[in-house]
Amino acid sequence: LFLTGPLAYMPEAVLSAVVFLIGIDLIDFKGMHSIFVQRRSEFWVALITALMVVFVGVEQGIVLAMVLSLIDHTRRGYHPKNMLLVPGHSGVLHAKPVATREQALPGLLIYRFTHSMYYANTQQLSEEITHLVNHARPPLRWLCIDASA
Repeated sequence: LFLTGPLAYMPEAVLSAVVFLIGIDLIDFKGMHSIFVQRRSEFWVALITALMVVFVGVEQGIVLAMVLSLIDHTRRGYHPKNMLLVPGHSGVLHAKPVATREQALPGLLIYRFTHSMYYANTQQLSEEITHLVNHARPPLRWLCIDASA
């Protein structure tokens, strides 16, 4: 507060530039890039929220972020990207798309359900498992469901 007097004589454009440069330093571009690489939908939520905070206000940005996050979570819950787990060359399990119908071992299928299970996605779980069991070659002896999400 002791610099209030001297700063009062600075042109508003200079003060705006100082505030702008301080604001730019607050943006974590590397963090935004890593969010973009890991999960694009969360990147868009973060970007839209940041723009809302800058141009409208903090409270409105927070409310919008909560709404967008809930919509994104619900969307991912309705259509989870389920996977099959199969061992790689080193024996470590790797995720493969369900469409490959690849078995971990002959007769063993490991199915990973990638979202919390609730009424909206149980139909997909049932249909995918039924399809995998009915079309398995060689026929299944064991079905392991990883529902750790």
